Amino acid sequence: MTNGDPTLEGSRLPRIELVEADIDPAATHGFPPELLVQLQALPYALGNDTIHIAVSEPNDDLEPLLRPWTDANIALELAAPGTISRRLDEIAAARASLSSRADPNDADSNDGEAPTGPAVGLVADLLRHAAREGASDLHFVPGDRDMTVRVRVDGVVKPLAHVDEQLVPAVVGRVKVLARLDIAEHRHPQDGRFSMTIEGRPYDVRVAVLPTVVGEGAVLRLLEKTPSLQSLEQLGFTPAMAGEFDRLLDQPSWGALLVTGRTGSGKSTTLRSILDRVARPGVNVVTVEDPVEYRIRDVYQVDVSGGAGLTFPDALRGALRGDPDVIMIGEIRDADTARIALRAALAGHFVLSTLHTRNAAGALMRLTEMGVEPYVVASSLSAVLAQRLARRLCTDCREEYALDAETIRRLRLPAQHQPTEGRFFRARGCERCRDGYKGRVGIFELMTMTDRLRQLAAERASQLEIEVEASTAGSPTLWDDGLAKAAVGITSLEELRRVLV
Repeated sequence: MTNGDPTLEGSRLPRIELVEADIDPAATHGFPPELLVQLQALPYALGNDTIHIAVSEPNDDLEPLLRPWTDANIALELAAPGTISRRLDEIAAARASLSSRADPNDADSNDGEAPTGPAVGLVADLLRHAAREGASDLHFVPGDRDMTVRVRVDGVVKPLAHVDEQLVPAVVGRVKVLARLDIAEHRHPQDGRFSMTIEGRPYDVRVAVLPTVVGEGAVLRLLEKTPSLQSLEQLGFTPAMAGEFDRLLDQPSWGALLVTGRTGSGKSTTLRSILDRVARPGVNVVTVEDPVEYRIRDVYQVDVSGGAGLTFPDALRGALRGDPDVIMIGEIRDADTARIALRAALAGHFVLSTLHTRNAAGALMRLTEMGVEPYVVASSLSAVLAQRLARRLCTDCREEYALDAETIRRLRLPAQHQPTEGRFFRARGCERCRDGYKGRVGIFELMTMTDRLRQLAAERASQLEIEVEASTAGSPTLWDDGLAKAAVGITSLEELRRVLV
């Protein structure tokens, strides 16, 4: 197999004339085909604890990238690029023909034809565990030697596992392979995504790989493709607030409804529930998102995350030419998007979007700070919904306790929600919940625009003035809504302090 000339253009790698008879199909076992294609590396022979791998060009980075996928010694040899590429295409085609029996992106697949190895199994197990826990994110945090794996469950990050030093490169490599990222890139952040079936449920997984001073880490966000749709009441709306929302959504002829809150506060879930209410027969709905998180039947959904240079303002201008009754914008991120969105609301469209502000009154200030004229803000807004997500107390183990009258007075608990004999509930922990909480509930503040609020917005009134007027008009604050839920044992005062203070 080896040519008499041991070098190629100064390389120290031996050169071989690779022919079909020299290739052992078993040599590729354990290597992700995507990795081999990206590196143009073909494992072709096994023997004497050594795996022979043909490569198309010398590269010092190849062996470290291939090392995590085999326990054998690696012998790299140069071969004609055409032969390697042709054989890799054949392997990829053969693997594709087995996709009905084994999907490499299926965390439940145990078929021997799927990529194997400790890193492959470990990543699959971690994804499966995260999905079972209902985690929104899976974190791979590099350390000086090993790697810590954590999950975010109900908004709180918890430790899950540790990865041994020897497996760290292979684990990060497996994540990159799944997300179709550049395996050889270690110095710059990379973003990708992949789809995966976990215990029969389809997930879309977004991946962010981050270079750090001690190695590469990764954050995986798990989005179930077909999550159960929740009503406004299930999200945590009080009957009074749900009734006000029904009034706003019954005839959404024009105006803008903004949902505000921090990242991870459930804004997208709320918007999806709202869209489900307004996307009825006779109403044409167009969404502009980055990226599209949940598919909605009979709705035009525009994805601006495809890397084709499409921006929110460009997509929004295009959406306005699509004869929409309702336009949903994933997020108002810049002045152009804000101006176009609010002017669309003034022009007779019902506009839904999100904004990052602390509370509902802050949305009016934020829009004017972005350069939108105050009279446009005042005239176009119908309502602003601010929200947070608080953990629900486990009903199996929550513990009742009493507060003294002075503490209740300082908490400003509304009279209609005063707890019996000053009693609240706190987390204890049991086998079902482990830490006293199970699931989350929304904490909301709905500010419906009145004539007086419109006047204040047009006059550039301060945020405090707007907050006072909204409260006078009967809009409960986030703290008021949270206390009402804590008083009946839905959540705890400790949790409210965590998410609201």
